[in-house]
This record gives sequence, structure tokens and C-alpha cells, in this order.
Amino acid sequence: MTIRRASPADAEAILDAHIASILGVCAPDYSPEQISAWVSPKNAAQYIRAMTGGHLMWVAEDTGRVLGFVDLVGDMLEGLYLHPGAIGKGIGRRLLETAEQAARAAGYRRLELYSTLTSYRFYMHMGYEPLGPGDFRPGGVDVPCVHMRKFLR
Repeated sequence: MTIRRASPADAEAILDAHIASILGVCAPDYSPEQISAWVSPKNAAQYIRAMTGGHLMWVAEDTGRVLGFVDLVGDMLEGLYLHPGAIGKGIGRRLLETAEQAARAAGYRRLELYSTLTSYRFYMHMGYEPLGPGDFRPGGVDVPCVHMRKFLR
């Protein structure tokens, strides 16, 4: 398994990983209405726009298959999602550490993120502290999340 910078050519595979993660990992913590609102607007062009618009993205890849991705813009972690089969293998940790290292190298002293209810414990384990509830409303549907922060060393 390798971690590498994502390119626009990875957009479809990133989309697949993102949707698979929401449907297969996050679904137990959210209602069908919330999951549908979260997944419905997703498309590959969003990831291409993000990458060409200043987001730094990395993918975890194994034998040509994208297992997950992380998305960083400035001092904000915009997302970290894994295919369900990639959970619990240290891949999320490696993706997060890659983003943290890039943020440090860019001079940021902290990272913030909005964690899903599903990933909250993972981020706590990785040294993030909760700041309070987050505001995520795809399609006007409230999808609870937790605003979190970590000071980088």
C-alpha cells in the first residue's frame, strides 16, 4: 500500500471511495435521509475542482486500487474517507499523518476538521480535541458532526 498525491485522473476512484465509505462505514450513525442528502450531490468534478483550486489531496493505493483519500486545504482537513474493507489497517492513520506533515511544512500550527460521528473516536485517538458541534447541512438536511482541532508539533 502506498500513499501518493492525488491527481485529477483519480477523481472517479476518489468518488467511489468517498461514497463507499459513507454508505458502508458511516450509515449506522445516520438516518437514510441524512445519508441520501450527503451522497446525492457527490460527483467526480468536485474533486477535480478541489485539486485544481488549491486543495492538497492524497490517496492510499494498493495494486492500482484507491482505498481511501485525505483532503487538506490550508489548516482545514476537509475529509478523510476509506473503503469499508480498508478500515482498521492503519491506512487512515497514514493518510492523516501525511496531511498533518504537509500542514506543518506549510507553516500551520494547528489543524481543524469536522468529524463524522463515526470517526470521532479515531480523531480523539489521533490527538484531536472536540470544540463543539459542527454545522453540515447537505441539501438542507442536518448531518451531525463534531468540530475538532489539533495543535501540531
